Amino acid sequence: MNEKVLVIVISKDFEFMPCMESINNQVYSNYKVLLHTKKPEEIHFHPQINRSKNIALNRTECQKIALASDADYFFLVDSDIILPPDAILNLLSNEKDMVAGWYKIRDQIDRWVAAKWVDNNILHQYDSPKEGLIEVDVAGLGCLMLSRKAFKDAVFRDGWDRVCFNDLVQDFVFLGESADFSNCAFEKGYKMYMDGRVICNHQERPKEIYEEIMPKTSICAIINGNIQTSKELINSIKLNNKFPYELILIDNTSDKEVSEYLKKETQKYLKFESKVSLGKAWNNAIEMAENEYLFLCEDNLILPQHNWIRNFISLIQINNADMMFHSLKNKEFESNNIPRKILKYKDLCHASPIFTKKSILEKVNKFDEDYSSDGEIEDIQIRLLKNDHNILSLDNLTIIDERLFQNTV
Repeated sequence: MNEKVLVIVISKDFEFMPCMESINNQVYSNYKVLLHTKKPEEIHFHPQINRSKNIALNRTECQKIALASDADYFFLVDSDIILPPDAILNLLSNEKDMVAGWYKIRDQIDRWVAAKWVDNNILHQYDSPKEGLIEVDVAGLGCLMLSRKAFKDAVFRDGWDRVCFNDLVQDFVFLGESADFSNCAFEKGYKMYMDGRVICNHQERPKEIYEEIMPKTSICAIINGNIQTSKELINSIKLNNKFPYELILIDNTSDKEVSEYLKKETQKYLKFESKVSLGKAWNNAIEMAENEYLFLCEDNLILPQHNWIRNFISLIQINNADMMFHSLKNKEFESNNIPRKILKYKDLCHASPIFTKKSILEKVNKFDEDYSSDGEIEDIQIRLLKNDHNILSLDNLTIIDERLFQNTV
């Protein structure tokens, strides 16, 4: 085996030395390295989309340069991947057009880069590397060996035009450039494989990186119930530790045990002398909030643990929306797993949670506090719609209600 390999390393932050050291330590020697360092361009206002588009752009530029070489195989390696010493040797020995190594998703828990489609829009991601050579539907681009023919046919796109449900993390995820590339390869007749002998380390991003690219969200929770539902909600919030948020708790109960518990959970705590309307409770929370993005909920939910803040911010930014609900509670239209615009009053959402912006609520004087039980949620939507604001909802009621949010009532 003496195939010429061109190792293509793409780096946007110039922190590539651990990766380069792992390449230099390869037991296979017939390779050269193309190191592509380029500062990201401002292609899109949304940070995650901008990152994805830059990755696709940089890979396409590298492709043009690399194909001018005499290499037989092209090995894509992200600059934050650390390869095992026999990575090149093992991947080449498979003699496949597209074969990848395993590595863990950097911003997730127990999720590896390979995945299979289990339904039309439901993706199953592996929670551990599998032995031997297995065929998959999605593989990561961070450690991927391609034959010259496959690399020449390869199309790199950002892939942010599609959302799917990931059954491992029980959350909606954006497919991104890796899944989009795998889909393109499948359409061109290629099969994608994972080699269980090649397991890479993926350098962890410092938490400050996430805080830099992801706006902080104020989670405003109205506590109406007992100690059990309060703990279930707050524990589910606190398990989400990857993206920055502040927690605001409005105590709308008469239960002393609940009150003592809530006081210990956040510095932003408010209790009324007697029970108040939902509108008044949320209005007080909004005044206490420091951030533009707001997640408004009651204590009848257990929140998902993987990227829900990031996904909500992405959806509201991509669709230029001012308010978003997780469900319409209305089955008059078909579900298709994507956000939809609410255009008619009959389509109004009737329940929290709500994801929105503080500035938008302040423009319409926030919630009407005169509603004693129901009506404030519909009222705020009608006032927003009359002022040409855009409201979104996620359509798929079965998946949303049973799998994304757990209702504890």
